[in-house]
Amino acid sequence: MLHHLYKFPQTTEFNKRITKNKLGIQVKPTARLRTLLSKHIERIDWTHLLAPHTLNLAATPAVSEINVLSLKLHTPNCPDAILAYLDKAIPKPTLFELTHQDQLCLVATYKRPSRSRPAEFVTYDYYRSGWIDDSPALRGSSDFRQNLPHALNLEQLYGKLLSSLLPNTVRAGESLDDSFGRAAELSKMQRELEKLKKRHQREKQFNLRIELNARIHALEGEIDQLSKLSDVDNTQDIRKR
Repeated sequence: MLHHLYKFPQTTEFNKRITKNKLGIQVKPTARLRTLLSKHIERIDWTHLLAPHTLNLAATPAVSEINVLSLKLHTPNCPDAILAYLDKAIPKPTLFELTHQDQLCLVATYKRPSRSRPAEFVTYDYYRSGWIDDSPALRGSSDFRQNLPHALNLEQLYGKLLSSLLPNTVRAGESLDDSFGRAAELSKMQRELEKLKKRHQREKQFNLRIELNARIHALEGEIDQLSKLSDVDNTQDIRKR
């Protein structure tokens, strides 16, 4: 079983409550976001700070620190819009641990400074570990959380933590930009594949079924190629964002 929960060293403990009102000082939420926050979020805690002075790992221009936020949920669902709002209000790389009853889930996106607007951050799709049993009986077991992966600096650590959440395996030498870009392209293709398959099932005309079937096979081939562990970069050009 691949673990997605991590044991953060005691030196990184921060344990600071973040109120929804304080978040509004940084970025004012829309009426829709206020509704989502009220419906889904019970409380927000800034539990850990991974930084040079807490982890003895060097910062880099891209990653000076990594925040770990715990979101206690009213519901077993946390819309990506809430996570995006929190990421915008906290301009540093962030990991989210969602908790609901006796279940826990790790969520994150790749967040980096924009190359054209350094004061702003670019984010990608959010990926989740899936819900993991957080019952008291299992919480103290040695298998519940794994140690942080070995890294030479905070940026490398950030990359390893995020890579464990991606649905596709990171290729050798592949940057986080390319990994998350490829994952987004795979998700887009898979959604299109499902649409084509549904159209194929509904279609009555034989010639159109043949055409749709050909498109399905072609798209399946593209998905297979994009999923392979090769160093051929098939991602879209997202580096100018």
